[in-house]
Amino acid sequence: MVPKLMALHTDANYLHRLTPLLGIASLGGSLPVDGVRRQFVPVLATLSKDKVANVRMNVAKAIQACVPTGKTQPDLMAKYREILTDLEKDADDDVKFFSRRALNTLN
Repeated sequence: MVPKLMALHTDANYLHRLTPLLGIASLGGSLPVDGVRRQFVPVLATLSKDKVANVRMNVAKAIQACVPTGKTQPDLMAKYREILTDLEKDADDDVKFFSRRALNTLN
């Protein structure tokens, strides 16, 4: 089920691209770290560069939901930080707000 959900991240419809992010936010705290690293991080990285601000904003929210799972994984935290730092420079104020909020949870 997770691979099919993650496959939606390339859909032309932005609402369909939001679906994997909602799944990541819901499942990120309950999957093993390896699954998060392997299946979720590439999707988060790709969607962090989406043309729709609402998608980028939800990347930050999804990362914030995944943080508790990765707290003991420095490489995972570094990747989250990298994505969020880029989003923090976004032109959209909501994207900036949620990126900063998620960055605060990394510390």
